[in-house]
Parts: sequence; structure tokens; C-alpha cells
Amino acid sequence: EIDVLSGRRGHRWICIMAILQQTLSFIFAVAWPSVGRFTWGARSWVYQFSFLRVLRTVFMLPNIVGLWLDEQMVEFHVMFRALTGTLRPLGWCTLMLLVILIIIGVLITECAAYELAKADEWSEALTALANDWGRIDKSVYSLLAAALGGH
Repeated sequence: EIDVLSGRRGHRWICIMAILQQTLSFIFAVAWPSVGRFTWGARSWVYQFSFLRVLRTVFMLPNIVGLWLDEQMVEFHVMFRALTGTLRPLGWCTLMLLVILIIIGVLITECAAYELAKADEWSEALTALANDWGRIDKSVYSLLAAALGGH
């Protein structure tokens, strides 16, 4: 009994996705040879998923080489698990930073809206204030750019 999506080793889905990406890439290359890889929408999207072929190799290599690779690459497995284990805390830290920036951005946007509403006519400085701090998304972006040393 073999599952169609997971297969015997549990990685058939990545093989199917990699074969689908390769097939679509080949079809687009033959059908539209004059169009560049990243200049046309559908062809560009197909090439963005080229990493699936490398990912398939990463999944299938331990099954091909077997126990010898596991014995020789213990450090690689430890390093790979450590790096993939840090993605969840990184996501939570990013979310927390975003919440803090949104709260501060709301306060700054409210202050900017007050100053813009109070002015009879806008000067160049008020126009710059409206462009950088007039909406919440622009305020959050300006705060993030200022925190990272940008404009």
C-alpha cells in the first residue's frame, strides 16, 4: 500500500512539485523562446520556483546515499536543525516588532493629522509631513526605515 502524495519515503510531494516546475519551465521555453526568463509574468513565476529542484535533492540525498551520509554529516544535521529551529522565534520577534511599530505609528499619525488639520495652507514641510507620516502604513514604514538607519 503506497500513498500517492507521500510515497514510500514520504517525499513524493516534493518530487511531483519539482517535476511540475521543470515541465512548465520546459513548455514555456519551447513555446516562447524569444521571451526572457524573468520578463513575462507566467514564465517569471515558474522560474521563481526553481528552488524546488534543489529542495528535492536535499530531501532525497539521505535516501540515496544512506547511512554513510548520516555518519559523515552529523554536524550538518545539527546545524541544519538549529537554523530551522530559529525561524519560529524570529517570526514571533518580527510580529512583536510590527505590533510596537503599529502602536507608535498610530500615535505619530494622529499627531501629524492634528498638525495638518490645524494648518490653513500647507507649506513644503507640512507636505513632507503628510507624505511620510500622513497614513499608518507610511508611518510604520518610516519608523522601520529610521530604526534600520534608512531615510
